[in-house]
Amino acid sequence: MGDQDQLAIQLAQKIVAPILWSTQQDFFIQDYHKDYYDEVVNLIKHHYFRNEPMCRSKRLLQDPVSVNGYLELINFWLKDETSIIALSAKSHRVVGVAITKPNYLAERSDIYSREQLYEGEALAAINHLKCGVIKQSNFFHSKGISEFLRIYLLCVHPSYKAKGVGVELLETCKELAWFLNFPFISGILTSHEHRMYADNAGYKLHSEIPYKNWMIDNQIVFDDPGIGNYSAAFMIKSTSNDKPNMENF
Repeated sequence: MGDQDQLAIQLAQKIVAPILWSTQQDFFIQDYHKDYYDEVVNLIKHHYFRNEPMCRSKRLLQDPVSVNGYLELINFWLKDETSIIALSAKSHRVVGVAITKPNYLAERSDIYSREQLYEGEALAAINHLKCGVIKQSNFFHSKGISEFLRIYLLCVHPSYKAKGVGVELLETCKELAWFLNFPFISGILTSHEHRMYADNAGYKLHSEIPYKNWMIDNQIVFDDPGIGNYSAAFMIKSTSNDKPNMENF
């Protein structure tokens, strides 16, 4: 039985038991299940919305319309059931999440125009820049592909940042993309910290827009992203030579 056939059987059993992707001393990584929805949302609201450079710069938490719109997006992304979570080995609480969703060439126009659909000043500004990075990358055509798996959101609880959760989540995303037959895994990394995670996981820079260069009416849109956070970077990793270790499964 081939590796991907083996995974297909496991995927069919997800309703009974989630796939355990990785086990470390302080945490383990498994596929997301709706039972963890409230924990995932609480993690994002308390840490990502507060500390992610663009959310921080645009004071997202002070914009209820944008917060609600972002949560609606998160709910939409999670419905694809391709996301993964990190759980504490001791408490089994959610300490990290990587929300992923397939992107297809046929849906490209929708992806590029969605910023026009969002209410809330902060959310519209954030999505506008992310769409700009995607457009600049010209990823589908530059790589000659029709689909890839994209990381839409990465969040790690502060108490687990030094334990390797971020890097392991990104490593697992590569394995997930390989198993699902996507040629690339990609994500827009917006902080220096997350870019270091991606570097350590073997991702490469494909396109980026410095915050200081993103201006509207001669005003920098994200003028306070935090020390060390310089750009929104579209980073990618090919899955063609990244066959995972099946002993984890």
